[in-house]
Amino acid sequence: MGTYRIKSICLSDPFAADMSLLLFPIIANLTQLTTLIINNIESNYIEHIVNHLSSLPLLSSLIIISIDNIKNQNDIYYKIFRLPTLKYCQLLIETLRYLKPLSIAKNEFSSIEHLVINNKASINQLNSLLSYVPQLRRLSIGYLDGYRYNRTHKSSIVLNYQIQVLRINMSIVGFYYLDYLNADQWERLISTYMPNIRTFVFKHKFRSYYQNIDRTAYKTQISKFNSLFWMKRQWFFEHQYGRQKRSNVAIFYSINPYKKYYMLYEKLEKKIWSYHFEITEHSIHHIFIHNTKAMTQFVGNFPNITELTLSKSFDVLRDSMITNLNRIIPLKQLTKLTLDCLRFSFEQL
Repeated sequence: MGTYRIKSICLSDPFAADMSLLLFPIIANLTQLTTLIINNIESNYIEHIVNHLSSLPLLSSLIIISIDNIKNQNDIYYKIFRLPTLKYCQLLIETLRYLKPLSIAKNEFSSIEHLVINNKASINQLNSLLSYVPQLRRLSIGYLDGYRYNRTHKSSIVLNYQIQVLRINMSIVGFYYLDYLNADQWERLISTYMPNIRTFVFKHKFRSYYQNIDRTAYKTQISKFNSLFWMKRQWFFEHQYGRQKRSNVAIFYSINPYKKYYMLYEKLEKKIWSYHFEITEHSIHHIFIHNTKAMTQFVGNFPNITELTLSKSFDVLRDSMITNLNRIIPLKQLTKLTLDCLRFSFEQL
């Protein structure tokens, strides 16, 4: 078969490095390629491949997952946003240091409609990136970092009218942990800039090694997420506070007891107070398990599960994992398995 007929390529560890060297001589002939997956290979090869993506005239779906730190993260963002036919983009390209955000887009805009960023990103970086994607309909941020934010440099998330699905996972270390738990601000943001939004998935985790969390202030803040605005959209939230690895931790996250999927998170080592919705386990058909600890802690089972997703923080497989999984879900019933975890070999699978 001629290379001009190839529509999809996946370069994945352990052979991706050798395959990427073979890709360069033929990339100009891949005129029908629509999907490219670059999975778990070294950053040097990724940077070389990205430099050649403009030679793919029909590329509409791109996944890039690096196993080490990228040196020129902004350069990769910029080159990807210049691809004229790209609709779906999923990235995990960590960097060792915080970089200055890209300049706000003025004359160059991307065709991307579904963007997934699983590497760490600050609010400023996110705002700059979003300025390049005015046609965005679905956005997922795996690690929105609030570590460097204080009241002097605080900024707001700027989104556009096209957004229909928004998923944000936020981690805060330090002060001002309530700034992004303001229900009134989220309500105004959604009402003003995202009137078409259908799905809102939000997780806010605050960790402090020195600072005690004001439980009264925290509860007062999150109680505002119970207003009519959130209820009529069937957006519900749970929270827990306690100790984890010698630090104070407060977690606030969205759930939907009426949906057919469920997010399984780990519980804190010492839970002091929490609030949970009752779920109907028989109605759940798709479960997301965030790590092995969440799996071992869970008491109960989901008898009608047909789809399983293991998130990127999921640990390497152990013999006991199959036993624990089978306790929660009927493995023989599965019709779809998604592995988002970063370290998962073929032998373990």
